[in-house]
Amino acid sequence: MAETADGKPAVLVAGGCGFIGRNFVAMLVERNLCSRIRVVDRLMPAMGFLAPDHEAAFGSPSVEYQQGDLSRQAAVDKAFAGATFSYIFNLTYDGIPFGQVLCTLCAWS
Repeated sequence: MAETADGKPAVLVAGGCGFIGRNFVAMLVERNLCSRIRVVDRLMPAMGFLAPDHEAAFGSPSVEYQQGDLSRQAAVDKAFAGATFSYIFNLTYDGIPFGQVLCTLCAWS
């Protein structure tokens, strides 16, 4: 397990800027549960319309943000570079936005 000198785990949060991810990161910071939190997301925190408590959590010295598309091997390599993690939380989502349909479903129109 990748614990630091203070005995707290180091975690990687994939998809940490989404609704669930940002609340999860804020909870980890608020409760001081981790020594280090690396957040990797395609969405930048500045573009995520974060509430003030989320902005404060992302500004914590224990949080490191990396922008990356984890469907690309280079981003995965970068996410794990130079660190070991006790836990990895996959909170990513890559669904179809509400109201959109796949082009293959539109062939009938």
